Amino acid sequence: MPDAEDDASNIGQSAVLPVVRGNGASVGSSHHPYTKSKSTTKLVARMTRVWGIGRLCTEWINKTLITQAPKRKYGMDRMMRAVLALGTALTLVSTVVCTADMPTTRDAREPDYQTLFAQLEKTDVVQEGATEAKSVLYVFFDANCFYCHLTWKAVHPYEAVGLQVRWVPVAYQQPSSVGRAAAIMQAPDRAAALRVNEIGYNAARFDGGIQPMDKVPRTLLAKLQANTQLMRKFGAPATPALAWKDRDGKVRFKIGVPRLSELPTMTGLPAQPIDDPELAKFR
Repeated sequence: MPDAEDDASNIGQSAVLPVVRGNGASVGSSHHPYTKSKSTTKLVARMTRVWGIGRLCTEWINKTLITQAPKRKYGMDRMMRAVLALGTALTLVSTVVCTADMPTTRDAREPDYQTLFAQLEKTDVVQEGATEAKSVLYVFFDANCFYCHLTWKAVHPYEAVGLQVRWVPVAYQQPSSVGRAAAIMQAPDRAAALRVNEIGYNAARFDGGIQPMDKVPRTLLAKLQANTQLMRKFGAPATPALAWKDRDGKVRFKIGVPRLSELPTMTGLPAQPIDDPELAKFR
């Protein structure tokens, strides 16, 4: 499991999307990082307003009816205490009422992975690896992403033993990302085009190896945008982002390069020897 330092480096070369969430850890539908939702923000604002009103009312009662009238007839103090107690109670009740319709469990704040995965299965992808798959892994990638390049290297040996990888293109890191994604998606053999991009990857410049396409069809631009939105709905701030189903059919999601030690569990396949020096820190 990636530690904090590795997680930071994992996304460090990515032009992070506006949604800043996730620490690179693998998460399932019941173990998702907390994020403040819009409903939570509204709740805080409403509670603050209610508390402020209650405080003003209490201060007014204390100043007007008690401090300025210390010599009222017997029983006034007891009555004022009762009024103050009632005001406090009403404030608390108002707070409870205004929060009654707000989500209170972690599950309510989490993405619906099953629904999102169903959408993911309908996306236009680059299919690579086994034709008759024993295991399927979806990877959101940018053609210029260095850590996507490392992910490609990491999963490649598993393709020979039954893994099918479905690469979902997004384009946000560099101006050339769109053209490179188009060159891959418009190629007669998408898997071969992806290999050209990864084998020729320039790590010094963070550039994919394939020549970018100059004129990108609007339909493809729309697909790339939709893919990016879907990735963000999953909770990923940057690429790579991986989604798969475990043996129990539960959707799993991970942001960042997977540890080599994680791949057998993720794929359900036997561990494969990987000696690439670029992947040494991800063992």
